[in-house]
Amino acid sequence: RGFWSDDINVLGHMPQAELKTVMSKSHVMALPSIQDGFGMVVLQAMSCGLAVLCSSNSCGSDVVDHGINGFVFEPTDVNKIIECINILAYDKPLLKKFKVASRDKILEGLTWQHYGTRYSKLIQEKFNKLK
Repeated sequence: RGFWSDDINVLGHMPQAELKTVMSKSHVMALPSIQDGFGMVVLQAMSCGLAVLCSSNSCGSDVVDHGINGFVFEPTDVNKIIECINILAYDKPLLKKFKVASRDKILEGLTWQHYGTRYSKLIQEKFNKLK
């Protein structure tokens, strides 16, 4: 049991064009995937400043720092998902901390600009080795 209200919405799939609008009005994004190679939606949620709850099978441990900007849990642990939602519903300072940390992590190294810079550097290093 715990906090459940009309403010919790399960949205399911939605068009990419609507994600930013919906996410910018939200606080938490949960991705309890059983199997997902890389859940791009996790980065999208973080860029909108959401706390992220995701399974360890969704890229969670690659970008979500458990207890810093969200929670990572085992994909079939429904009780853990409920516990994480309840924690953030009742602990507003922690929720705020997670939201700020998510956005900061994106801005510090996970933007398209950062990606392009790293990719360009990698190509240059490989090219220089061929010389």
